[in-house]
Amino acid sequence: GKLIQNSTSTLSDAGIALFQSYVGLEGASGIRLWSGNTTNTTNIALGGTASHGSLTSATQCTSVGFLAGVALTTGDRCAFFGYAAGTAAANSDDNTGLGAGSLQGALTGSAGNTAAGSASLQGLTTGDFNVGAGMQCGSANASGGASLTTGTDCTLLGYRATVDTNNTIGAIAIGSNSVATKSTGA
Repeated sequence: GKLIQNSTSTLSDAGIALFQSYVGLEGASGIRLWSGNTTNTTNIALGGTASHGSLTSATQCTSVGFLAGVALTTGDRCAFFGYAAGTAAANSDDNTGLGAGSLQGALTGSAGNTAAGSASLQGLTTGDFNVGAGMQCGSANASGGASLTTGTDCTLLGYRATVDTNNTIGAIAIGSNSVATKSTGA
């Protein structure tokens, strides 16, 4: 069968050995493996420029889509699927972005966030254990809601479901353009 090989892994039609793999095109330079990967293991990137940033220490990360996870440097068990998903997530663990532009903020030290939907939780930069499902959830909306940037333990479900302040703990918003008003913990 057809064999594709880069500096640290081998892919073949008969079987797959995936330890460090990148498949995709980056402009005219062709297929490229993450640059600077020194202690990374079991990471996969598919798509032009996906996760090819300064990856220095990461384990079990997957990026699929043009620019997906492109800024990832350290972090474990992250998954970014879709055009520009997780674009600025540099140092974070256990974050999952599904959809173009999801979890696009500069997640630094953030863990356990899940975003599903185009541009979902795109402004989140700091905060843990947030869940957003719906196109543009976590973004400012017509009902007076703010963009969620530093929230923790928030659940936002629906188109542009969001919070009343960008620094929110434990908020729950359900429905199109809904706004959660809880801004302090439990």
